[in-house]
Amino acid sequence: MLKFKKLIESGVVSQAIAAVLQQKKNKLRANKKLLVCFFVSEKQFWSMESIYEALKKYSCFQLFVVPFPTSYHVCEERKVHFEELCNFHKERGHRLIHVCDYDNNLLISPDEFLPDIIFYEQHWMANYQEAYQIYNMAHKALCICIPYGVMIANIPQHQFNGDTHNLVWRNFVESPMHLSLAKKYAYNKGINTIVSGYSKFDDYARPVKKIYWKTDNPAIKRIIWAPHYSINTNSAINFSTFLSYFTEILSLVKRNPDKFEFIMRPHPALKSQCTKVGFTEDVYNAYMDEWNKLPNASIVRDGNYLDLFKTSDAIILDSLSFISEYMLTGKPMCFLSKFSSYEELISHFNEYGKRAMSFIDIAYNFAEVYQFLANVWSGRAKVSEARNKFVNSMLKVNYGHVGEFIADHVYTQLTAE
Repeated sequence: MLKFKKLIESGVVSQAIAAVLQQKKNKLRANKKLLVCFFVSEKQFWSMESIYEALKKYSCFQLFVVPFPTSYHVCEERKVHFEELCNFHKERGHRLIHVCDYDNNLLISPDEFLPDIIFYEQHWMANYQEAYQIYNMAHKALCICIPYGVMIANIPQHQFNGDTHNLVWRNFVESPMHLSLAKKYAYNKGINTIVSGYSKFDDYARPVKKIYWKTDNPAIKRIIWAPHYSINTNSAINFSTFLSYFTEILSLVKRNPDKFEFIMRPHPALKSQCTKVGFTEDVYNAYMDEWNKLPNASIVRDGNYLDLFKTSDAIILDSLSFISEYMLTGKPMCFLSKFSSYEELISHFNEYGKRAMSFIDIAYNFAEVYQFLANVWSGRAKVSEARNKFVNSMLKVNYGHVGEFIADHVYTQLTAE
């Protein structure tokens, strides 16, 4: 790690990236098109639709999506998720190139298929086939990192000073606070980091395309429950309360068909993690089936979930990315804490996360969850003006036009003298 730090601080990496940029400029000046690839591994992580669409207006780019299998799913589930990922992008009219199969076996090497520009959907490389990870591509292609979620956990070395952060040509980050964190923690002091806003938020500025709810009765409050996967993990991401509350929440849903409709939006790794801690696959599937059969409950796993957010009345969650993503709805939020005190809970969040968490309700037991829902039902649950100001100043950077901002930046840099 010390050797890597010295390599970054010496400017060698910056010089190598500058050489790659010049190569791509020369290719454009020779009237050759640049191959732009979006490396993806989970449909729920897809946050680059508006970037993809904005880049299409430039005739000098050829766009492709390159799917990779997730590393955290067991074999059969990995295959299912990989097929779902591919279908998700095919439905959006994206052109796919398969460089590996669902077991991550290499099908096409970078010697046969070399992108000019790579958009990584996340900075963790575990999901990408080794030949296409940042370590093997940074000296060949212009590499760009787009966050799959708003970075909020207190793991600064992982979220701001990983190898990817220091090796990519550009990090496009979510907010001014995230730029400050990059400057504070990254070996390269964030010199390759630009505040663009979070590209997934562009969907908030678009009309609702899909309704997920079973009822259109305005008297019934629409509640999302978004359980995280981190059950009994040893990592810093250790927030899941699913095993503590899954029976009580289901019971509450059954008792209140005239008041609430619930949609569960589970983390894509929840099932795999449940099976690792003794919650068998049969039990898990039976529980989910019971949800779906209720007249006022269902499961939604769609990759494009912002329409679900926009049409809901409130959310209960212990997942991290959704904290910021739901804030833009202007609707009440309740974070289910596995920790018994605010001090212990908030220690797990970075500087940005501490600010964000100060604007939402926190429940430490099921009675407080029930009180939150009662407030939503009665109309007493309110969103503070301080939260609205935070959203406007921190999360609405280039609101509705983040994809255009990023695409224009890439093109401008490539065509600059």
